[in-house]
Amino acid sequence: MRHIFKVLYQRHKKAYERKWFFLSLVMGFALWELSIRFMFIAGDYAESVPFTPSVHDLFLDNIPTIDMNWISTYGIEWAIKFTYLYTLFALPSYLPFVLKAFAMFKVFRGFFITILHLGPPFGMIPDGFDNALASHYLTKDLFFSGHTGYIFLSAFIFWNNKPMRFFFLGFALFIGSTTLFMHDHYTLDVLAALPITFTVYMVSKELFKSDWLIHRDPNYNSPPFLSCSPYKGNQIFDKNTY
Repeated sequence: MRHIFKVLYQRHKKAYERKWFFLSLVMGFALWELSIRFMFIAGDYAESVPFTPSVHDLFLDNIPTIDMNWISTYGIEWAIKFTYLYTLFALPSYLPFVLKAFAMFKVFRGFFITILHLGPPFGMIPDGFDNALASHYLTKDLFFSGHTGYIFLSAFIFWNNKPMRFFFLGFALFIGSTTLFMHDHYTLDVLAALPITFTVYMVSKELFKSDWLIHRDPNYNSPPFLSCSPYKGNQIFDKNTY
């Protein structure tokens, strides 16, 4: 136990001593807050678009509607909280990248919500996650599934920690299934979450490369607004464990 606290102390000490850490952290929180506001604007806009038809879905038309709101709502909520808290306490140097990656996820999702307009699936049970902070229930913020995508993003972020990788991948599939049984998303919304979220991760890794690298190279201390770096690797996921 003493060794664990010593390691955590050293990680926090190194993170706070880096020249650009707090600036990058502030930028991360700012982008995160702006992305939330953008998501609500996008959701309200999608909800206001008239004459958006609901369409039949071969899979949804053949499964019953089951209210699994408590699993869907609290599952995604605690998965996101765990990602933030684990990073905050165990991997502080990684926190700016995590905040910016989740902000980028919201930007991507808000963009798709504004350009793809479909009515809610037949028999939809609105979830309580996004709606908990909204002024009214949102039923047209469909493509792509945020419930599934958020958890896939956590899996990519912690990819080289095998227990966390497999937990988040399995949990994403489970939560995606609950949204289908609630008819909260079309099947395509859930299936598209994986490739789009992977794209979000890759874009975030390039846009915020200094934040991504700072967790992996203790000697790398470039300003957070510069994406150029001496990093020469071309692997999608680095080989370090975290």
